Amino acid sequence: RLAHDFYDFGRAFSCAVELMMAQLNVYVLALFVSGGLLCVLTLRLFWKQGLIKYLPVLFLGLLLSGVGGVFIALGLGLLDYQIIPRDRTLATVYFTQTSDKSFSVQVKMSSGSQSSLTLQGDHWQVDAKTLSGDRRLPFDIQPLARLENFYVYSRSQKMQSVEIQRVPVGDRRFPVSLDTWQWLKKAPGLRALLNFEVTRTVRQPMLDKTVYRISMSNLGLVAEQTHGIPLTGPVK
Repeated sequence: RLAHDFYDFGRAFSCAVELMMAQLNVYVLALFVSGGLLCVLTLRLFWKQGLIKYLPVLFLGLLLSGVGGVFIALGLGLLDYQIIPRDRTLATVYFTQTSDKSFSVQVKMSSGSQSSLTLQGDHWQVDAKTLSGDRRLPFDIQPLARLENFYVYSRSQKMQSVEIQRVPVGDRRFPVSLDTWQWLKKAPGLRALLNFEVTRTVRQPMLDKTVYRISMSNLGLVAEQTHGIPLTGPVK
């Protein structure tokens, strides 16, 4: 049995080596060799200078700095999220028709930021990501939310079908890859402390000179038609 296990291990190791060699190319090989030489030269320099005994402290410092940098990056990624206010209103959306099925849409967040975009279609929805503390926690964590995308539905009379277009809500201050919501959701153990949800409004018609209030309810994201004056002047 032991010999059989060794045989299986050797076969698996051989397959892994063959796979790695098959993926190698001149660029990867050059980087591996260059990196290995730099590591060897660094160790020789440390040895000659008598700094080899400080390597554990250096590695620990680099590790802590790396972890600190990750935390800072995650914090920056949350700057695009806003605290859900007491009235639970996230944004106000203004629709102004410019041509057939084309609308100028202005979005004013409860945080004060504004954005403008153009949507073409018959109906619309908007979704949001929310981050909140679990109810089982002994303390409260302020819930956060971020409007993500408009979903525009346009009916084609010729094809007798409905086309769906996704349009981001405003510009992000940070790249999509730096989405703290996604990173925290994948982190082991945090799912027991935090709630990660994606919620979407009910489909609404696109009409000229209409104003909608986007808010959070116990059942999710809600779009309610309300009265308001369309935004004027430059939009940030």
